[in-house]
Amino acid sequence: MALGRDDARRLARRLFSEETEATRFLEALRGEQNERALLWMDAPPEALPAELGARLDPAPWQPVWIDRVTRVAGFGHHPWHLAGRCYGFDLSSTFTASVMLGLKENPRTIIDVCAAPGGKSLFAARAFRPDRLISNEVIGKRQPLLRGNLNRCGVNAEVTRLDPEKLADQFEFAADLVLVDAPCSGQSLPAKGIENPGCFHPINIKKNTGRQRRILAAAARMVAPGGALFYSTCTFAPEENEKVLNWLMDKNTGWQAVASNAHAGHASPLVEWPCYRLYPQTGWGAGGFAALLRRDALERQ
Repeated sequence: MALGRDDARRLARRLFSEETEATRFLEALRGEQNERALLWMDAPPEALPAELGARLDPAPWQPVWIDRVTRVAGFGHHPWHLAGRCYGFDLSSTFTASVMLGLKENPRTIIDVCAAPGGKSLFAARAFRPDRLISNEVIGKRQPLLRGNLNRCGVNAEVTRLDPEKLADQFEFAADLVLVDAPCSGQSLPAKGIENPGCFHPINIKKNTGRQRRILAAAARMVAPGGALFYSTCTFAPEENEKVLNWLMDKNTGWQAVASNAHAGHASPLVEWPCYRLYPQTGWGAGGFAALLRRDALERQ
C-alpha cells in the first residue's frame, strides 16, 4: 500500500474506535490475504485431490457445498475444474455471497446486474436452483469470461449486455432476487497484494458512490413485491456501503434489511439495521461488505 497511506489512515480512524484495531487493519492491508474456497456445483467429494488444495476448517458462514482450502498453483487445470464440477472462489466472496442465504424461500427468477466474472451468479444458481437466471454484464470485454464460467459449470443463464436502467425497463418488478455486486473503489485489493493507487482517495470514493446509487436505483425497480435485493462490495468506505443503502431506503419506502445469524459476529456497528463487514485482519480473506434487503409484499413504488 505505497499510495494513499494518509487517506487509508483517515478511513481506519472512522471505522474503528480502538487505535489497536485500526493499526491491525492498516497492517493487514499490506499483506496477502488470499484465502481460497471451492464452490461445488454438485455434491462435494469425500476427499480432495492434492491439486485442488487441502480442506481447512470451515468459516461460520460457509454453506456445506463450499470448501475452504489451501491455495495451490494451477488448480484451474484440474479435470474437475475444467469440467465445471467446481469453481474457484475467494473466501471473502463466500462471506458476502452467503448473506443472500438469509432468504427463507427459493427465488424462482434471479437477475445479476453486474455479473462478470460470474461468481455471484454461480453461487445463486447453486444455492437456489432458480427457474430463470439473467446474468447481465454491461462491459463487453468481460462477457466472454462470464459466459465461459457459466457454460463450463453447466448453468443455464440468459446473458445480457444492458445498462442497468435499460435492464430495469425490461424487467421491472420481474425478479424474486436481484444481485448487485457493485463496482467499487476496491479497497480490499491491497490486502491481496494487488496495487490499487487512489482507492482510498475521497474523489474516487465519491465517483463510485454516484455510480452505485444509479445501479441500485435501477436494481430496486426490478425487485418484485416480496422479493429481495442483495448488495455487496469489496471495499470498506461507508459511503459505498451503509450510506448508499441508507440513501436507497430513504428514497424508497417499503424496504427492510434481512438479518443473517451466520454473520452476526460481523454485523456493522455503523448502522442499526443488519449488514455485514469482513476485515482483512480477521484472517478470513481480504474483506468485503454485504446486505440483503426485502421489499414489502404490497410495495410497488
